[in-house]
Amino acid sequence: MVVLILVLIRITVAEVQPRVFYFTEEEIPLGTTIGNFGRDSKLHEEYPEFFDQLEYSILSQVPPGLFGLEDDQPVLMTLNQVDRDVVCPNQEQCTAEVNIKVGPSEYFHIIQVEVEIIDLNDNVPVFPESEIDISLPESSHIGSRIALSTAYDPDSPINAIRRYSLEDPTLTFGIDVVNNTDVGVELYIVLRKQLDRESQEEFRMNLLAFDGYGPTAQSGTTAIKVTVQDVNDNVPVFQRSAYEFSVEEQVSVDSLIGTVKADDLDIGENAVVVYSIPSSTVPFRIDSASGEIFNNIVLDHEEHTSYVFTVKASNEQGLSLPASARISVKIVDINDNAPVISIQGESEDDNEIEIPEGANTGSFVSHFTVADADSEQNGEYQCTLNFPQFQLIKLFDSQYKITTMTSLDREAIPFYDLKITCEDDGEPKLYAQKTLPVAITDINDNAPQFSQLVYLASITENAAHGTSVFTASATDPDAGSNGQVVYSIDDPTNFTIDPQSGFIRSKISLDREEVNRYALTAYATSIGRHPTYGTAQIHIYIADKNDQPPVLYFPSEYNNAVHIASLPADQLVARINATDHDVGTNALLSYYISGEDAFMFRVDESSGAISTRVDLDKYEQQAFFVTVVVRDHGDPPLTAQGSISIIVNGSIPFDPVPLSSRQNRTILLIIVGISAVAMVMLLLGIAA
Repeated sequence: MVVLILVLIRITVAEVQPRVFYFTEEEIPLGTTIGNFGRDSKLHEEYPEFFDQLEYSILSQVPPGLFGLEDDQPVLMTLNQVDRDVVCPNQEQCTAEVNIKVGPSEYFHIIQVEVEIIDLNDNVPVFPESEIDISLPESSHIGSRIALSTAYDPDSPINAIRRYSLEDPTLTFGIDVVNNTDVGVELYIVLRKQLDRESQEEFRMNLLAFDGYGPTAQSGTTAIKVTVQDVNDNVPVFQRSAYEFSVEEQVSVDSLIGTVKADDLDIGENAVVVYSIPSSTVPFRIDSASGEIFNNIVLDHEEHTSYVFTVKASNEQGLSLPASARISVKIVDINDNAPVISIQGESEDDNEIEIPEGANTGSFVSHFTVADADSEQNGEYQCTLNFPQFQLIKLFDSQYKITTMTSLDREAIPFYDLKITCEDDGEPKLYAQKTLPVAITDINDNAPQFSQLVYLASITENAAHGTSVFTASATDPDAGSNGQVVYSIDDPTNFTIDPQSGFIRSKISLDREEVNRYALTAYATSIGRHPTYGTAQIHIYIADKNDQPPVLYFPSEYNNAVHIASLPADQLVARINATDHDVGTNALLSYYISGEDAFMFRVDESSGAISTRVDLDKYEQQAFFVTVVVRDHGDPPLTAQGSISIIVNGSIPFDPVPLSSRQNRTILLIIVGISAVAMVMLLLGIAA
């Protein structure tokens, strides 16, 4: 059998996508070549250097399974027998559509191949019944007509049924064919001669249907048996010869479709009309008494857009000539089908799509097709994506590809659940969604960062070497080895850092009195292909330990005597002068006195001021001895002590200084002021 091929190239929407048209007869053998779409779509001219490297695969075809590729070449061939009468029964034009993907992705194309299948007259007309039984009263008028079921031929209109013929040897009956633009062909058997039951009670004849033209024309036959009945002067007459009803699809079973009405001029039982539907192949029933028509099944516009059948009306006894009316039921489409989204290569084992961050705008992501089984507005749809970083490009009426809209940053968004939403224009609107997982793969485009530019840490002086000081921590938003960091510092003499954990330890025992602060620079370096690094400053302060005892300047080894002329009670004698090289509470001093003469004196614990408790002039002794103790507030506290000799010599002038409560407060404020100044100086030293 010869394959007829016509190649047409058309440029269609959104991007340059080739469309190729072929023509072929049905019933061609398996493996028959339809055409070389690679050559016919001009791909060899567009990619002359890479044409032999192109890859081809079938994305979809409607109907499925008819065609395949010949050894992965750009050649379309038949996989199954092409039967046009199965693919497109009764249709004037029959076209199969094949969408072919061209790869790899940098040469991505969709070639849309349309193959028009040319019909052969390979089907014989078939009547729905092998024998038709008709009963007619002998009183039937010449010219009376009875509707017959037409024959069926699935071939295309050019090879469909062309004419009917009746073989009646008695020439009592003929046929009448009416082409009704509303309901199609109407076929009637017509009475040509007056009947006489007493002369002939039964007639047998053949009804033939012929299709096509010329030598390929074929015919089908059914037998007709006419039985002549007696009596009943009038027959039912429908008020209309044809009825048209419309009903929405998906109405419940037993919904009222419409009502027909026939009248009989007889009276009594002879006027009772009984309705029936002769055909058992239509999904409707009729109430025999009321003429109301109901549906037996849930009607689906996508399966049948309309039904045409005959309703008969006869007398209750069934002896009169039945009347016939043509019934046409249009199934109105409702929006009961949501769009269906099919993603390229979709299967249960599919992995997520990976796109490297920083890829160029317009990089290919995926391809999908959309179909909606509804018609007209209910079958129109629009598709959107849920992320503005991606865009849809329409290739054909039902095909799209997804590309990037911007350069993607994994550290900003590492993963997208890319939702494709297609919503139709029906009422109510229906939609479908598909989720496409898209992972953004990493490149080393970020430097490690510490949480702070400057850190403060401390360690107690005299701590053993290897003592923990601080843990430096930096993060790198990159992934894998690009996000792993190692640590180092610029002072390997006094400190060490673990390169993996950032754990800093001392290498020596530190002395605050020698160095009270260290400034380190910590480095965090990524270990990816192109290393990056970040830095932070770490100030390590040496915390004081109470390892310095107080030092007495007065009394001292060389100056421990106080000479006075006389001294009444509550008069200042001397001040203890001491210091401590520690800081904070470790350097805060308290003063005490003891000894056998200590009861005559008192000491201010904070200022170290020694004053008389009694009037020393009343005592005969001229020398008094006091032991001075200075203790710091460390843990444990350290002390220093000395002794003071207080010698009363009347020849030495002495101006008593009374110690009022106001003077005590002044002394205390001076001490507090000195301590505050010392603390400020200490903090300024730390901050420096």
